[in-house]
Amino acid sequence: MQSAAALALGSRYGGIVVLDPSSGAVRADAGLGMDATQPPGSSFKTVTASAALAARKVSLTSTYPYEKFVVLNGWRLRNFHHELCGGSLVQAFADSCNSVFAPVADEVGAKGLVAMATAFGFNQTPTIAYPVPKSTTRTPAQMPSDLSLGVAGIGQGGVIASPLQMASVAQTIASPGIRKPPFIAHSPRALKDKQPPVKAVGRRVAGEVTQMMEAVVSYGTGTSAAISGVTVAGKTGTAEVGPSRP
Repeated sequence: MQSAAALALGSRYGGIVVLDPSSGAVRADAGLGMDATQPPGSSFKTVTASAALAARKVSLTSTYPYEKFVVLNGWRLRNFHHELCGGSLVQAFADSCNSVFAPVADEVGAKGLVAMATAFGFNQTPTIAYPVPKSTTRTPAQMPSDLSLGVAGIGQGGVIASPLQMASVAQTIASPGIRKPPFIAHSPRALKDKQPPVKAVGRRVAGEVTQMMEAVVSYGTGTSAAISGVTVAGKTGTAEVGPSRP
């Protein structure tokens, strides 16, 4: 598995982390998988959706108008390709609509979004005995406006994460809803590094987010990850790396 991960990444700048969903054990790490952080972009919508579903602010059948952008505090927050985007919550997640998920984050509120991110492992010291950088969000006080919170809800605006952290988010949903803090399986420190599991979300929410992630690969932005005869769940993410006004 380690060889396959390294071969898949090749000389490209990036990182791959493979976790065992049942235990959190790191089965493969290539490139910058545990070495760097950057804005996770729309892959963070998995956390935003979990927070909104857990708080019952939305449901899978919630519907949204098709828009190219949403106006927050006078700022036009556009969809990635300036495309019309909307429909059901599942469709909006599959198409990765910023115009939907920024307002969804605002419905959740700053405290709720940060609390959910923390449950998924953000804002905590990594559990692996390796210089893994910390994945963080801004504090609720640092997101006082609809714009600052909405931008955070789509994985920018002060949100940073390592590939390891985002793999842990996926592991949590697959578990279902139980985060197994990552540890390096083949290490003398494995038993010491292994931490108790943490319930991030309930089985209902994990199941609903799974359906949304399956839609991403079935007909959304992640169809290139499809495997014939296998049900694949995933979430794409693209982010601006550098100074931004929000």
